[in-house]
Amino acid sequence: MKILFIYEELFPPYDEGMKKFSFMIHNELLKAHKISTVRDLKYLPAPINSLLIVPRILVRAIGKLPEIIIYIPKQSLTFFSLMKLWFLGIVFGQRVRAIGLQKRQLADWQATLVAKLNFPPVLVLSKSMTSDLEKIGIQSQTIMAGIDCEKFRPLANKDELKTTYGIPVTKRVLLHVGHIRESRNIEWLGHIQKNMPEIQVLLIGSSTTSQEENIYNNLKNDGVLILREALPNIEEVYQLSDWYCFPVKISSAAMEIPLSVLEAMSVNLPVLTTHFGRLTELFIETSCFHYVDNWHEVASHIRQGFGENCRNREQAKQFSWQSTVQKLIDPAVI
Repeated sequence: MKILFIYEELFPPYDEGMKKFSFMIHNELLKAHKISTVRDLKYLPAPINSLLIVPRILVRAIGKLPEIIIYIPKQSLTFFSLMKLWFLGIVFGQRVRAIGLQKRQLADWQATLVAKLNFPPVLVLSKSMTSDLEKIGIQSQTIMAGIDCEKFRPLANKDELKTTYGIPVTKRVLLHVGHIRESRNIEWLGHIQKNMPEIQVLLIGSSTTSQEENIYNNLKNDGVLILREALPNIEEVYQLSDWYCFPVKISSAAMEIPLSVLEAMSVNLPVLTTHFGRLTELFIETSCFHYVDNWHEVASHIRQGFGENCRNREQAKQFSWQSTVQKLIDPAVI
């Protein structure tokens, strides 16, 4: 099948959730289909790229005659992304498939305008997102994220990896992977570190997104170990860790299915997370997966021995990029 794949930021390193999702979908499609890609032109500023993206899609589509056009807006389903999608739907009809990865809020006038338009198929990561879109007249279906369980697998001996990353082998590690921004609620990590000096809190920040210096400095001062570089073997930071914490509360601050949570589960880490996005739709509480409302609860669970005899990897195996792609190109989506 000939497919035109559109994601503006399809450039390495792929150490941020939306970039990683798009990259993995792109790679999975390449296994069985002929793919033509449209992404930003590196030498142009963002506003110019935004203006040129639709004309470039039209030119590429005319030249390649794709059977399906997959569009993953880098800002998710903002008003301007929806306008681009609406126009692509006018030109290409039901061949267009859009994927929304994060929640976005429209202004009242924007929602009123959008409700008067017709859109091609939209796929999103949670039932909550489908409900939000239905309120403004957009029909959508849910799609899963995937996980590479061969790459993200448990490691029996953590000591060597801890030494490699400068962590004392005597300390157990609480991990979080994500942006260094206040919107991610990562100040929890500093509170945990100050109150539990016997463990090491480890934060892996994206190298491709800007960080908020005040948050970074506060966490460093609290004793949190922060790595902000592209790690070619990102699975290693999961493998050396003992727990995973996902503290995000603001819906627009992360993908509705956080890939880092799936990666942690695939490595068989116990997970302590907020009631975020689609996680509550997918996972019930167990002895190694628990929902928390504040950092005190995270610390309390750890002190009580949370995560013994973990079986999270078994749950993670249900997610695959192959099944995600199959849903994406399924004719029933139309």
